[in-house]
Amino acid sequence: MGIVTEKWNIAFRQAAGYRNTDAPYTALPGDRDGWYADPFLFEYMGKLYLFAEFFSYKTGRGSIVVFEYDCENHGFVKRREVLSQRFHLSYPQVFQRGKSIFMLPETADADALILYRAIRFPDEWREEKVLCAGVKLVDATLLPRGGAVAQSLNADGSPNDFVILENRELEIIRKNASVRERMKSRPGGAFFEEGGRVIGTAQDCSLTYGGALEFYDFETGETVFRLSPLNVRIDSEKAGILGVHTFNSVGGVEVIDYKTDTISLSRIVRRASSIWKGN
Repeated sequence: MGIVTEKWNIAFRQAAGYRNTDAPYTALPGDRDGWYADPFLFEYMGKLYLFAEFFSYKTGRGSIVVFEYDCENHGFVKRREVLSQRFHLSYPQVFQRGKSIFMLPETADADALILYRAIRFPDEWREEKVLCAGVKLVDATLLPRGGAVAQSLNADGSPNDFVILENRELEIIRKNASVRERMKSRPGGAFFEEGGRVIGTAQDCSLTYGGALEFYDFETGETVFRLSPLNVRIDSEKAGILGVHTFNSVGGVEVIDYKTDTISLSRIVRRASSIWKGN
């Protein structure tokens, strides 16, 4: 095991359109105790919130954190943890049904798909319902016309086909249907409509995890735009951008996550300890 490891972070910009590769993003401040990924935006009571995964180096798993958008200074502030479990959490899509606000994070480590309801938004959540049990579904993403799509995993954790999830009064049922047979990868953000078409975002992991993003027509599977890490501009980011796997846009703001390499201090310590013990 080398001393170099991958690190994810989140960046944002004023909405310029997912095809725009000229307008730069601004990175959120990093955290020495872990990294951020899977950004989702949600508007509520005139405020814009950013929900994301925070992966802790200490625990080795993700929890869900939230930031608030500062309109005056055009940046995200007040990062705080809002949901933590004994298992890994990520990909926190937040949505509203009537007066209730829900979160559908990835909970594949629990061998279930679990829905949460906000008790005190945005800081307090409780488990509402286990939607699917005994399955590993990653990055379940709601469709704008009802239902959701996710990727199933094989018993060994390798990716399988996309599956359609049918939504009826928050009852999500797995159906045997492949959305895109050629895309053996994960969803990469919320679906949206463009010119009467539903556009989905998928991670292209053919060469590396989170290697690129593909925006595609949900009905036909046709790729309408491909976003390569080489086309992502991050202000003040000195490291090379090696991957990108989530994009979302709400309230005039766009967010993205991106991958870089970093030196792992914990791996240096373990390597030094191993060498010292060997002596």
